[in-house]
Amino acid sequence: VLPFVQLRSQLWLREMRRLVASVAKTPRLVFADDVAVEDREHYLPVIHCRDCHATGWASLRHGQSVQLETDLDGIYRQFFEKGRSIVLAFPDNNEKAVSGAHQKLCPTCLKLNRQSSVQCGHCGHTELLQVLIPDMLKERKDELEFANECPYCNSKQGISILGSRAASLSAVMIHQLYGSQFNEHKKLITFSDSVQDAAHRASFFTARTWPLMIRGQIASVLSEKETLPLDAFAARVCQQTRERSPDDAHFAANFIAPNM
Repeated sequence: VLPFVQLRSQLWLREMRRLVASVAKTPRLVFADDVAVEDREHYLPVIHCRDCHATGWASLRHGQSVQLETDLDGIYRQFFEKGRSIVLAFPDNNEKAVSGAHQKLCPTCLKLNRQSSVQCGHCGHTELLQVLIPDMLKERKDELEFANECPYCNSKQGISILGSRAASLSAVMIHQLYGSQFNEHKKLITFSDSVQDAAHRASFFTARTWPLMIRGQIASVLSEKETLPLDAFAARVCQQTRERSPDDAHFAANFIAPNM
Protein backbone atom coordinates (compact mmCIF):
# COMPACT_ATOMS: atom_id res chain seq x y z
CA VAL A 1 0.00 0.00 0.00
CA LEU A 2 1.39 3.38 -1.00
CA PRO A 3 2.58 5.53 0.56
CA PHE A 4 4.51 3.18 2.82
CA VAL A 5 6.26 6.10 4.54
CA GLN A 6 6.30 9.85 4.25
CA LEU A 7 9.76 11.20 3.54
CA ARG A 8 10.98 14.77 3.81
CA SER A 9 14.37 15.58 2.28
CA GLN A 10 16.48 18.51 3.46
CA LEU A 11 19.33 19.40 1.13
CA TRP A 12 22.07 21.73 2.34
CA LEU A 13 24.77 22.81 -0.04
CA ARG A 14 27.81 25.00 -0.36
CA GLU A 15 28.23 27.00 -3.51
CA MET A 16 31.01 25.71 -5.73
CA ARG A 17 32.49 29.17 -6.16
CA ARG A 18 36.12 30.30 -6.07
CA LEU A 19 37.32 26.74 -6.58
CA VAL A 20 41.08 26.48 -7.02
CA ALA A 21 43.54 23.67 -7.60
CA SER A 22 47.08 23.34 -6.36
CA VAL A 23 49.79 23.70 -8.98
CA ALA A 24 51.23 20.22 -8.57
CA LYS A 25 51.72 16.93 -10.40
CA THR A 26 48.61 15.66 -8.61
CA PRO A 27 46.47 18.80 -8.12
CA ARG A 28 44.18 19.13 -5.11
CA LEU A 29 40.80 20.82 -5.64
CA VAL A 30 39.76 23.09 -2.77
CA PHE A 31 37.77 26.22 -1.98
CA ALA A 32 39.96 29.31 -2.06
CA ASP A 33 38.52 30.47 1.26
CA ASP A 34 39.76 27.25 2.90
CA VAL A 35 43.38 27.79 1.83
CA ALA A 36 45.73 29.42 4.33
CA VAL A 37 46.89 32.89 3.30
CA GLU A 38 50.53 31.81 3.09
CA ASP A 39 49.63 28.92 0.72
CA ARG A 40 47.41 30.81 -1.73
CA GLU A 41 50.31 31.62 -4.04
CA HIS A 42 50.39 27.92 -5.01
CA TYR A 43 46.74 27.69 -6.13
CA LEU A 44 45.03 28.80 -9.35
CA PRO A 45 41.45 28.69 -10.71
CA VAL A 46 40.54 25.56 -12.68
CA ILE A 47 39.41 25.85 -16.30
CA HIS A 48 37.92 23.05 -18.39
CA CYS A 49 36.40 22.45 -21.81
CA ARG A 50 32.72 21.55 -21.68
CA ASP A 51 33.06 19.44 -24.84
CA CYS A 52 36.35 17.50 -24.65
CA HIS A 53 36.92 17.96 -20.87
CA ALA A 54 40.50 19.21 -21.21
CA THR A 55 41.43 20.67 -17.81
CA GLY A 56 44.08 23.12 -16.67
CA TRP A 57 44.80 26.28 -14.71
CA ALA A 58 43.98 29.92 -15.44
CA SER A 59 46.28 32.78 -14.51
CA LEU A 60 47.48 36.24 -15.52
CA ARG A 61 50.69 36.98 -17.38
CA HIS A 62 51.75 40.52 -18.13
CA GLY A 63 53.50 40.89 -21.47
CA GLN A 64 56.42 38.49 -21.86
CA SER A 65 56.79 37.96 -18.11
CA VAL A 66 57.50 34.40 -16.95
CA GLN A 67 55.55 34.93 -13.72
CA LEU A 68 52.01 33.52 -13.40
CA GLU A 69 49.86 35.65 -11.08
CA THR A 70 47.52 34.24 -8.42
CA ASP A 71 45.20 37.25 -7.95
CA LEU A 72 41.81 35.50 -8.13
CA ASP A 73 39.70 38.63 -8.59
CA GLY A 74 41.99 39.83 -11.37
CA ILE A 75 41.93 36.43 -13.10
CA TYR A 76 38.13 36.20 -12.99
CA ARG A 77 37.71 39.77 -14.22
CA GLN A 78 40.16 39.33 -17.10
CA PHE A 79 38.63 35.98 -18.10
CA PHE A 80 35.08 37.27 -18.38
CA GLU A 81 36.17 40.55 -19.96
CA LYS A 82 38.32 38.63 -22.50
CA GLY A 83 41.40 40.47 -21.33
CA ARG A 84 44.67 39.96 -23.15
CA SER A 85 46.54 39.18 -19.91
CA ILE A 86 44.72 35.89 -19.30
CA VAL A 87 46.86 32.78 -19.78
CA LEU A 88 45.88 29.11 -19.65
CA ALA A 89 48.22 26.28 -18.64
CA PHE A 90 47.37 22.66 -19.42
CA PRO A 91 49.33 19.61 -18.20
CA ASP A 92 51.39 18.61 -21.25
CA ASN A 93 50.95 14.84 -21.54
CA ASN A 94 51.79 14.66 -25.27
CA GLU A 95 48.59 12.72 -26.00
CA LYS A 96 47.61 15.10 -28.78
CA ALA A 97 49.62 17.53 -30.86
CA VAL A 98 48.44 21.03 -29.93
CA SER A 99 49.99 24.30 -31.02
CA GLY A 100 51.38 26.50 -28.29
CA ALA A 101 54.42 26.97 -26.08
CA HIS A 102 55.65 23.78 -24.42
CA GLN A 103 57.31 24.89 -21.20
CA LYS A 104 57.98 23.82 -17.64
CA LEU A 105 56.19 25.46 -14.73
CA CYS A 106 57.72 25.70 -11.28
CA PRO A 107 55.09 24.77 -8.65
CA THR A 108 57.03 26.67 -5.99
CA CYS A 109 57.42 30.16 -7.51
CA LEU A 110 54.95 29.78 -10.44
CA LYS A 111 57.49 30.91 -13.01
CA LEU A 112 57.80 29.46 -16.50
CA ASN A 113 61.00 27.81 -17.67
CA ARG A 114 62.25 26.41 -20.95
CA GLN A 115 61.19 22.89 -21.85
CA SER A 116 64.80 21.68 -21.57
CA SER A 117 65.21 22.98 -18.00
CA VAL A 118 65.97 20.42 -15.28
CA GLN A 119 65.50 22.90 -12.46
CA CYS A 120 63.83 26.27 -12.02
CA GLY A 121 66.12 29.05 -13.14
CA HIS A 122 64.58 31.40 -10.56
CA CYS A 123 64.30 29.42 -7.31
CA GLY A 124 66.24 26.22 -8.06
CA HIS A 125 63.29 23.85 -7.55
CA THR A 126 63.87 20.58 -9.43
CA GLU A 127 60.38 19.02 -9.74
CA LEU A 128 59.03 21.07 -12.64
CA LEU A 129 55.67 20.49 -14.35
CA GLN A 130 55.47 20.00 -18.10
CA VAL A 131 52.76 22.41 -19.33
CA LEU A 132 51.28 23.66 -22.57
CA ILE A 133 50.64 27.41 -22.86
CA PRO A 134 48.32 27.78 -25.89
CA ASP A 135 48.11 31.04 -27.80
CA MET A 136 44.63 32.27 -26.90
CA LEU A 137 44.90 35.79 -28.34
CA LYS A 138 43.09 36.70 -31.55
CA GLU A 139 42.94 40.01 -33.39
CA ARG A 140 39.45 41.48 -33.35
CA LYS A 141 38.49 45.06 -34.17
CA ASP A 142 42.14 46.01 -34.63
CA GLU A 143 43.19 44.81 -31.18
CA LEU A 144 44.15 41.56 -29.47
CA GLU A 145 41.75 39.92 -27.06
CA PHE A 146 41.32 36.56 -25.36
CA ALA A 147 39.57 34.10 -27.69
CA ASN A 148 37.59 31.47 -25.80
CA GLU A 149 38.36 28.50 -28.03
CA CYS A 150 39.52 25.12 -26.75
CA PRO A 151 43.06 24.40 -28.05
CA TYR A 152 42.33 20.66 -28.11
CA CYS A 153 38.93 20.38 -29.82
CA ASN A 154 38.50 23.97 -31.12
CA SER A 155 35.14 24.31 -29.37
CA LYS A 156 33.93 27.92 -29.59
CA GLN A 157 33.20 29.36 -26.14
CA GLY A 158 33.98 25.90 -24.75
CA ILE A 159 36.37 26.95 -21.98
CA SER A 160 34.74 27.61 -18.61
CA ILE A 161 35.99 28.31 -15.11
CA LEU A 162 35.07 25.34 -12.94
CA GLY A 163 32.30 26.13 -10.48
CA SER A 164 28.55 26.30 -9.95
CA ARG A 165 26.32 28.67 -8.00
CA ALA A 166 23.57 27.70 -5.59
CA ALA A 167 20.74 28.11 -8.10
CA SER A 168 22.32 25.71 -10.62
CA LEU A 169 23.15 23.11 -7.96
CA SER A 170 19.63 23.35 -6.52
CA ALA A 171 18.09 22.87 -9.96
CA VAL A 172 19.94 19.56 -10.36
CA MET A 173 18.81 18.42 -6.89
CA ILE A 174 15.20 19.34 -7.66
CA HIS A 175 15.39 17.38 -10.90
CA GLN A 176 16.57 14.29 -9.04
CA LEU A 177 13.81 14.57 -6.43
CA TYR A 178 11.07 15.25 -8.96
CA GLY A 179 12.33 12.49 -11.24
CA SER A 180 11.44 9.79 -8.71
CA GLN A 181 8.39 7.72 -9.65
CA PHE A 182 7.55 7.42 -5.95
CA ASN A 183 7.24 11.17 -5.43
CA GLU A 184 3.52 11.56 -6.17
CA HIS A 185 3.01 14.76 -4.17
CA LYS A 186 5.76 17.10 -5.29
CA LYS A 187 6.23 19.92 -2.80
CA LEU A 188 9.27 22.15 -2.54
CA ILE A 189 10.40 24.93 -0.23
CA THR A 190 13.56 26.89 -0.99
CA PHE A 191 15.03 29.68 1.09
CA SER A 192 16.48 32.89 -0.30
CA ASP A 193 17.89 36.14 1.06
CA SER A 194 15.34 38.50 -0.52
CA VAL A 195 11.95 38.63 -2.24
CA GLN A 196 13.57 39.64 -5.53
CA ASP A 197 15.96 36.71 -5.26
CA ALA A 198 13.11 34.32 -4.51
CA ALA A 199 11.14 35.33 -7.62
CA HIS A 200 14.23 34.97 -9.79
CA ARG A 201 15.10 31.58 -8.27
CA ALA A 202 11.58 30.24 -8.85
CA SER A 203 11.63 31.13 -12.54
CA PHE A 204 15.19 29.81 -12.87
CA PHE A 205 14.27 26.46 -11.29
CA THR A 206 11.30 26.11 -13.63
CA ALA A 207 13.36 26.87 -16.70
CA ARG A 208 16.38 24.76 -15.68
CA THR A 209 14.64 21.61 -14.40
CA TRP A 210 12.61 21.15 -17.59
CA PRO A 211 15.59 20.48 -19.91
CA LEU A 212 17.14 18.24 -17.25
CA MET A 213 13.94 16.19 -17.19
CA ILE A 214 13.89 15.96 -20.99
CA ARG A 215 17.53 14.84 -20.99
CA GLY A 216 16.62 12.09 -18.54
CA GLN A 217 13.92 10.81 -20.86
CA ILE A 218 16.29 10.91 -23.83
CA ALA A 219 18.92 9.01 -21.84
CA SER A 220 16.41 6.29 -20.92
CA VAL A 221 15.68 5.68 -24.61
CA LEU A 222 19.39 5.77 -25.47
CA SER A 223 20.03 3.06 -22.88
CA GLU A 224 18.03 0.63 -25.03
CA LYS A 225 20.93 0.78 -27.55
CA GLU A 226 18.63 0.43 -30.53
CA THR A 227 19.72 2.03 -33.80
CA LEU A 228 17.06 4.50 -34.97
CA PRO A 229 16.87 7.43 -37.41
CA LEU A 230 16.77 10.79 -35.62
CA ASP A 231 13.09 11.45 -36.39
CA ALA A 232 12.10 7.96 -35.20
CA PHE A 233 14.19 8.43 -32.06
CA ALA A 234 12.40 11.70 -31.24
CA ALA A 235 9.03 10.01 -31.75
CA ARG A 236 10.12 7.14 -29.46
CA VAL A 237 11.08 9.56 -26.69
CA CYS A 238 7.69 11.25 -26.90
CA GLN A 239 5.85 7.92 -27.05
CA GLN A 240 7.60 6.39 -24.03
CA THR A 241 7.22 9.57 -22.02
CA ARG A 242 3.50 9.62 -22.68
CA GLU A 243 3.14 5.93 -21.82
CA ARG A 244 4.89 6.46 -18.47
CA SER A 245 2.63 9.39 -17.55
CA PRO A 246 -0.52 8.61 -15.52
CA ASP A 247 -2.70 10.61 -17.94
CA ASP A 248 -2.55 13.13 -20.77
CA ALA A 249 -2.92 16.09 -18.41
CA HIS A 250 0.16 15.01 -16.45
CA PHE A 251 2.12 14.54 -19.68
CA ALA A 252 1.17 17.99 -20.99
CA ALA A 253 1.85 19.75 -17.68
CA ASN A 254 5.30 18.24 -17.22
CA PHE A 255 6.74 17.86 -20.70
CA ILE A 256 5.58 20.95 -22.58
CA ALA A 257 8.25 23.64 -22.37
CA PRO A 258 7.48 26.29 -19.70
CA ASN A 259 8.02 29.16 -22.18
CA MET A 260 5.23 28.03 -24.53
